[in-house]
This record gives sequence, structure tokens and C-alpha cells, in this order.
Amino acid sequence: MLRSLLLATQSLHSTLAACNLTSRVAVTTAHSLAVLSSSFPPSSTAFRRELLPYMTPLLAFLTKTNSPFLINAYPYFAYKGDPDHVDLNYVLFEANAGVSDLATGLHYDNMLHVQVDAVRAAICKANYGKPVEIRVSETGWPSQGDDDEAGAMPENAARYNGNLMRLHHQ
Repeated sequence: MLRSLLLATQSLHSTLAACNLTSRVAVTTAHSLAVLSSSFPPSSTAFRRELLPYMTPLLAFLTKTNSPFLINAYPYFAYKGDPDHVDLNYVLFEANAGVSDLATGLHYDNMLHVQVDAVRAAICKANYGKPVEIRVSETGWPSQGDDDEAGAMPENAARYNGNLMRLHHQ
């Protein structure tokens, strides 16, 4: 399937070009953070080794077509995976001590920014020197979940979405 991804994006872009629509329609694909080898610290992140042969030509295509690299970023999953060690306020964009990337000296007060910078570092490590815009195509917080899904409740979903919108409008 991964081999077909680049061919499909190129084919779709060619079709749009034939219709003079490339200035109005970007061809891209969304990626989960599972394409990364890790996400913390952001500066040490890279694409998973087995995906690199697919990611590098995709990045070249995105640069050539001036299309963004889309990510589906869900801080909730990091919290769900380790609620005893991941500060709920940190993932909900609320007041917290934050974390620092010792290699860069950057301090982060929310996990979403860490996730975006992790993707940025992976793109740079893919030895791709040209800038590729990164956009969050999907994010959110569950309003309900199973018993093992810590923090999945309407109140936290409202806090996440409300604080995300407030951050976006700053």
C-alpha cells in the first residue's frame, strides 16, 4: 500500500494539473504519529526506519507541489498510555510545569507542540533540506470511553477543544 501512495498522489496531481486546478487543490496525505520512531524529546525524533524509503519521495513530492505534510496529532493517546506520568494539564493546554528538550533548550507547555516539533525534526532528519509546511489535520479528545481509557469524558473533551481554540486564536 505504501508503494502505491506516492503513485496515487502523483496521478491525482497530474489530473488536477490537466484541469488547471493545482493552484486551488493541494494533494497530500494525513499521517498518524505512528510514522515516528518516538516523539520525545522532539529533537531526537526520526521517521521509523522501515518507512523512510516511502517518506523521502513523498516529502519531495510535497515540496515540489507546495503541499503540506498533514499529521493527526492526539495528545490524548499519550495520556491514556501513561496517566500516572503524563500531566493531564499538559495535554489539555492548561497551566503546568511543562517539559524541556535538553538538546535544543526549547520548553513546551503542551504536548501538541511537542508532537508538531517531533514531526519537524523527523522531516529534517530525513535529510530533506527544503521546507515542508506541517499542518495538524486532525486532533481532539474523546468524550467517552471504556473503563481503561483514562480521562475520556465530556469535561476533558470540552477543556481540550476550548483551550485548543483559544491557543489557535492567540
